[in-house]
Amino acid sequence: MAKFKVAGASVTPEPIVLKSSRLSLVAEPARGGRITSVRHLPSAKEILWQQARHDDWPRYGIPESEADLQGWDECCPAIGPGAFPQGPWESVHNPAQGEVYALPWQVHDSAARRVTMSVHGVRFPYKLVRTIELTDDETIRLDYRITNHSALPLPFIWSAHPMLAAPAGGRIELPEGCRAAIVDSSDGGRLGAAYDRVLWPEARSSAGALARLDDVRPGSGTADKLYITDVPTGQCCFVRHDGPRINLTWDPVQIPYLGIWVDTRFAGSPQVALEPCLGYPDLMVEAARWGRHAVLPAFGERSWSYSMTISEPDK
Repeated sequence: MAKFKVAGASVTPEPIVLKSSRLSLVAEPARGGRITSVRHLPSAKEILWQQARHDDWPRYGIPESEADLQGWDECCPAIGPGAFPQGPWESVHNPAQGEVYALPWQVHDSAARRVTMSVHGVRFPYKLVRTIELTDDETIRLDYRITNHSALPLPFIWSAHPMLAAPAGGRIELPEGCRAAIVDSSDGGRLGAAYDRVLWPEARSSAGALARLDDVRPGSGTADKLYITDVPTGQCCFVRHDGPRINLTWDPVQIPYLGIWVDTRFAGSPQVALEPCLGYPDLMVEAARWGRHAVLPAFGERSWSYSMTISEPDK
């Protein structure tokens, strides 16, 4: 059960290290609350995608091209840059990747295997509280609570954003019933236009060729963001050929959708993000048009959780 202790908060610049016999996790509240490292100790593998750090991070409201994108963070109160379409926040601009990844978080409670921290919205009236806990030697559980401080309902989207290192031979596994995806973006129009529907795991590209969407091929020059709109068993997995399985699980009633980002444009450092989320697509204006976003009642709150288990290949 989540342990939310929200008294006595402090902003700390120091990284927080959680450790079990098989995992080591580093979270940095001052750098957008980001988890900057997850190491699988038996294989000595870094799980998260990393690049050179921006010394001036976080920087609120900047273009995505200038942001320090790496590690494992959160997108909220929406994902894509653009105005909210309705209510008292009509025309209020959501920054690229949202607000919370580019703000310092406050620490409320920290122990050897657990930390609770929170962040307040700047342009939107909410507070997001997250507890990270190593619930066993192989599992990281994240519990969330978001509160609306307004007297009016607040539409929002939250998305997990764990960017995974994806060496050659990696494979994304979805439950058997997942047979289609919606394109949010596809570099060069490879999979068609935004919001086209494609088959999973093998789609027909806009050029007519078959494309395996579940295989990671470094240097193949692709970058695709997809949404799976029905994951009835609430699970997905990234299997590295050189080591651990990375399995995500959640309650599909709490978290109905899954985003998938695969970027192989950089031969030495491809990345995969498996993103349980509360709405789609990235732009709030489109999510509102489709009725595919969450809503916080006036002065209300909502809670959810998911887990990542990092295990040996044969498990």
